[in-house]
Amino acid sequence: MIDITIIADLICPWCYVGKRNLDMALAERSEYPVTIQWLPYQLAPDVPAAGADRAEYMRKHLKSDQQVTAHEDAVREHGIAAGINFRFDRIDRVPNTLDAHRLLRWASEHDLSHDMAQRLFEAYFEEGLDIGDRAVLARLAEDVGLSGEDVASLLATDTDVEPIRAGFQRSRDIGVRGVPTLIFQSQWAIAGVQPIESLVAVLDQLQAESVTGYEPPAANDTE
Repeated sequence: MIDITIIADLICPWCYVGKRNLDMALAERSEYPVTIQWLPYQLAPDVPAAGADRAEYMRKHLKSDQQVTAHEDAVREHGIAAGINFRFDRIDRVPNTLDAHRLLRWASEHDLSHDMAQRLFEAYFEEGLDIGDRAVLARLAEDVGLSGEDVASLLATDTDVEPIRAGFQRSRDIGVRGVPTLIFQSQWAIAGVQPIESLVAVLDQLQAESVTGYEPPAANDTE
């Protein structure tokens, strides 16, 4: 069994590209038994619960409109190769992702975390939906087979808030400073978006040999 842990934030465009590249690598090796779990990371912990204006947020963090445009162009280019139609023009808000990570945690209890992550990425980056809005999250939960009513009830409470916050801190404590980060067999971490062929090579190595002493390819610098 190949164990893969994905550390990511749901408003990280590179995380979406990284997920899609991993999906395509796994499709090429569909005969391999794989388990996938998602661990939370928060790129924008300073964003309030109500979210922030995206245009202002991006200018603040990337310093200029030109830098924002260059960033979005680079993401779109990688997205096309991964089958993603990034629509930044539809995104008005940068959400705080605490609740989205709670939803991902609940989806994992039904073995639906990977499907839920995909739906959250699609909703935010392709449809421009606010994944910090609890009503939106309840509807998205229904799209993967969860009870929207149950999710709405849980979101109205503090259920699993502290475990998610602890997860944010744990990711930083183990040295994660950029996402996506993939951890294989709970031992080897690769940071950044990886090409499909590199991920296939990792899967082949892990399937074919004992992982003792195995060193994955060097990480890509993209975050």
